[in-house]
Amino acid sequence: MKLAAWAMCLLVLLSGCSSAVEPTAQATTAPSPSASSPGKGLIDISDEYPDPPITITPKPGRIAVRSTVRRYALIATDTLPRIEPGTNTSSKMRDCDAWGTITPITAGGKAARALGWRVAGEQSLGGLTAVTILRHYYSMAGLPCMPATINIVFYEGNVVVAMLHPARGFWWLVPDGLQPMKGGALRVTTSLPAPPIGDLTLSGNVLRLDETAPFDTLCDGQVRFPNLFHKPIGEARVILLRAGWRPYRPNGPIDRERNGHEYVTYYREGITEIDTCAVDSVGQCLFYYRSPRGVLRLMTGQINDEYGDRVIDYGLRCRDRAGKLAPDPW
Repeated sequence: MKLAAWAMCLLVLLSGCSSAVEPTAQATTAPSPSASSPGKGLIDISDEYPDPPITITPKPGRIAVRSTVRRYALIATDTLPRIEPGTNTSSKMRDCDAWGTITPITAGGKAARALGWRVAGEQSLGGLTAVTILRHYYSMAGLPCMPATINIVFYEGNVVVAMLHPARGFWWLVPDGLQPMKGGALRVTTSLPAPPIGDLTLSGNVLRLDETAPFDTLCDGQVRFPNLFHKPIGEARVILLRAGWRPYRPNGPIDRERNGHEYVTYYREGITEIDTCAVDSVGQCLFYYRSPRGVLRLMTGQINDEYGDRVIDYGLRCRDRAGKLAPDPW
């Protein structure tokens, strides 16, 4: 994530959320793990722009679905509707015409594109292909191109079996990326700087979306890393210190004049691993730690005051078995 790219993000989110349609009870409440029947009726996945409405009809099939993550539904279905090429000539959409889409290489991705959808990503999940699809991107002041009507569709070959869909009116934390994890799961990330939505797994014929796992296995199995998402930085650092990680400042002592806010808020209070904070309304801050296993970077931030100084992302530079650090990915 780029810190400066999200200037004015909070203002946009506040205005967007205040005018959003209240999600329905079906959309906001995830089914329990024991639920076996799909939702009833039609599920509207239209966005706020003047596009023709789209519905997805739930239909049980060979793949059963379970979601325990609030505001995100897994829907068993066998059909993805066709959409017509956009007729909206708004500059908000023209500016993003070439943004973010890929040329699909899987049968599922090609099938989705043949129905008029933009394909933004493809990942395998067991015997399924997870395809990230959307209608279009649009631009907003101070933000990069944002996805509209984005979902993740699951295919067996070129046949649709399920869809991951965010609650209506919850556009600002849509499923915008899939990160392969150790053990075969896919971590679902969002379109904005925020903690991941959850982890997708396929066990037998059951497709599940659950909260992120308590631990991640990193560095070719050498590091077992605790789940710190949503935790305040004070709580997260205690967990890390107990696990043998130590505060680290890769960029030297903090510049008190340049980083006055960070110095007062963190460094002077003993959180000496603070590196810098973004000068924008999202308030993302970076903290570094190191151990014989590598160098860790934590990112905190807030969206619409929901997360405060809580962990929204992390990255790890691993050491190989000879002790050499991997190249700096940041």
